[in-house]
Amino acid sequence: MKKPKIIFIFVLAVVLLVAAVSNLATPTPVKNSPVKNLVEYPCQPGKTAFDLLEESASVDAKDSSFGKMVTGINGVSQDNGKYWLYLVDNKEATIGAQAYNCIGNEQIKWELK
Repeated sequence: MKKPKIIFIFVLAVVLLVAAVSNLATPTPVKNSPVKNLVEYPCQPGKTAFDLLEESASVDAKDSSFGKMVTGINGVSQDNGKYWLYLVDNKEATIGAQAYNCIGNEQIKWELK
């Protein structure tokens, strides 16, 4: 009678040990927060917001009917309904980055929104 109990306890311990080890080996995904204010720079008269972005960061862009559309900055790509947008003096721009010509001391900031 004692022998079946010992075997049952041994098998149960092995099953629990295997379950615990496999649970430790499985990484838990970490939820990343959105990247904001990844690139910020002052304007330089005579340059566009896009020109300055290319000088300040690694940029992925594609051509569109409105000019270059930024799809990634420093390896962070837009996805899941979030897009790279730029702000001029903390106000969302109303024209494409290639069309925005700096005129003074504006501050350009790119955010993933």
